[in-house]
Amino acid sequence: MKYLVKARDYQNEALMANRLARADGTTKVTNVLASGLGKTLLAAFDIREYLSESKLARPRILILNGNIQLLKQIEHEFREKAFGHEYSYGVFNGAEKTSHITDFLFATFDSMYAHLDEFNADEFAYVFIDEAHHAQAMTYSKVIQHFRPERMLAVTATPLRMDGKDITELCGPIVYSLELEEAIARGLTAGVDYHLCLDEIEKIQLYLESGEPVSWNKLNSEIFVPKRDEEIITTVQRGVADLKDPTTIYFCRSIRHANRIAKLLPDSTVVHSHLSEKEVARRLKKFRCGEAKTIVAVDMLNEGIDIPRTDVVVFLRSTRSWTVFLQQLGRGLRLTEGKGAVRVYDFVGTATALEKVITLEKRVNDCARENGIEEKPNFELKINAVKFHISKVDIVQLLGRIRIQTYNTSFSNWDDLTEDEIWNDLIRLFQKFRDETGRSAGKEDLGKDYLPSLWLIKKYLGADLTLADIKERAHPDERINWTKEKFDQAVLDMYAECGSRPRNGFRRKYAKTHKNRCPSEETRKRFYPGGWEEAFDALGLPDDDIGKFTKKYSRSTVVEYMQLAVEEYGCVPTLDWYTKEFVPNHLGAPGVDTIRNASSSGKWSEVFFELGVVERGGELDRRVTAEKAINILREADAKVDGYLSLKKYKEYTKSRDGGRLPGQFTLSMALLGNMNGTWNEIKAAAGIEVRKRFGGPVKKSK
Repeated sequence: MKYLVKARDYQNEALMANRLARADGTTKVTNVLASGLGKTLLAAFDIREYLSESKLARPRILILNGNIQLLKQIEHEFREKAFGHEYSYGVFNGAEKTSHITDFLFATFDSMYAHLDEFNADEFAYVFIDEAHHAQAMTYSKVIQHFRPERMLAVTATPLRMDGKDITELCGPIVYSLELEEAIARGLTAGVDYHLCLDEIEKIQLYLESGEPVSWNKLNSEIFVPKRDEEIITTVQRGVADLKDPTTIYFCRSIRHANRIAKLLPDSTVVHSHLSEKEVARRLKKFRCGEAKTIVAVDMLNEGIDIPRTDVVVFLRSTRSWTVFLQQLGRGLRLTEGKGAVRVYDFVGTATALEKVITLEKRVNDCARENGIEEKPNFELKINAVKFHISKVDIVQLLGRIRIQTYNTSFSNWDDLTEDEIWNDLIRLFQKFRDETGRSAGKEDLGKDYLPSLWLIKKYLGADLTLADIKERAHPDERINWTKEKFDQAVLDMYAECGSRPRNGFRRKYAKTHKNRCPSEETRKRFYPGGWEEAFDALGLPDDDIGKFTKKYSRSTVVEYMQLAVEEYGCVPTLDWYTKEFVPNHLGAPGVDTIRNASSSGKWSEVFFELGVVERGGELDRRVTAEKAINILREADAKVDGYLSLKKYKEYTKSRDGGRLPGQFTLSMALLGNMNGTWNEIKAAAGIEVRKRFGGPVKKSK
């Protein structure tokens, strides 16, 4: 057939690298390709070559990804641009499963994991793994290890994982790499016009001239001062005034923050992971079609979503992850006809974020020099400040001096301590980090904030010391001298509490309440390398439906748990109580999404009526109407001393009706029709006194 698209030069480079690797006998290869450079089409070109060479009568192709929307995009690209309609296409996900055999099967990892026993290891001749940096996740790795294709191609923009696991163990060696810095330098992406918005940057110089020690916390609180939402919007709109109908993506730190920003942007739409896939697709379509000029995003759009012609990217959140930073920046770098450089407005939250951006500019310039590119840099960094007379090189040096100064201040006393005293100090710091973050420190955390670098630790405590050795002494509760007998007993204990084979969701919850009794994945691999199912089979645990977290609950099981929740709560429970009180105390309980999926409406309170758990209008039907919400708030306003703040209302609810008065979300839904209302908006709707922040005028209730 006549193909509609041809490979670009850099894609041909990758294809040649794949050919050379396979000529040496390698069947699995990994390609690293920056966002916006056509990873999907690269895979299509590689599959074309395989189909032209294959001696099989009808080789089948499997395409794996963790997201249904991304798979739909890939299917569209394959069907309309790469292969046409002479091939057959099928899907395999939670919503739809093609029953007949097709040439191409587009499958999610979760669905494939739940149905692995239905597929032979040699079912597919070629396997394409998209967004391969997720490959080491348990569900993903199990699926990848199951299949034995003639060829496997894994593609990702960001091969490095926060947990340090190596994806090449599963996906094969990286034979070609074109990362974002090089892509920008070579002009393969849109140019970057990067604006750092910092009004207080001059204070860095003052700190260093004073000679006084300064901590990162002080630096962040006094120099990186958050701007008001209105000021941010004004800054961005002034900066892009010369662009005609620009399309913009705002990256926000929370859903509530995104909703506040969206209220200030009338042509915007909000997307976040709490929305259904259909709703996210609908809102993204509005953006693509031009109905909405702005997307306000939370914890989404980091990878894979195709958003052409993004002119402006605004960072209102900082991330410690270099990978996430590059993914989000990459949303605006796709080259389209007539598009100039993408404008980035970064309202930097921390000093380390500032270092990150300056480092990126340096890497782009270094790549340009290495490739012999002498034109104007494709990445231009500007610092927007009221007064700015310091060069970017000076900023890096100044931040480095502060880092050294802070570091030396923190650990200068180690010279005077014994080895045991240094160990005690180190253990204290590691325990402090776990208390503050909820996790133990990883390699990426060392040398930052108050944790010493591994080099410094080895200097004082020995060159052979590893991070695992330190964590074993700092967190003895996280490590058990596991034997096979102890592991088997732990699995039996989990089974006894779960009532069935303890699946992923149950084990995660169990680990939080039984830290010394829940073995990790690494421990499981020592005794049962074939997976948890191998352990369950070896111990003779029956495989029934109750308590499974990898498959849907039966309707009767969902109803039983709902009846138990109603019995304990005394009426239809609030969403907040169910998730925070009921589920943690009933480890086999279905999640909120599982319950909602059992109803046609999907609404939390309606599910109880539709499934017959509670009679509509009966004694247990105590839904909060607008009238009831107003009465509750006015009664609380009359009872508490002084102004009715949210904190005082929460204290009041604890003393009334067993602490089961409606919370902020329920009141917001009853009075405002949504769950995003602020406390002042809720009170205003009820006619309760509202005070503006910082001692402004008072609005008296009517």
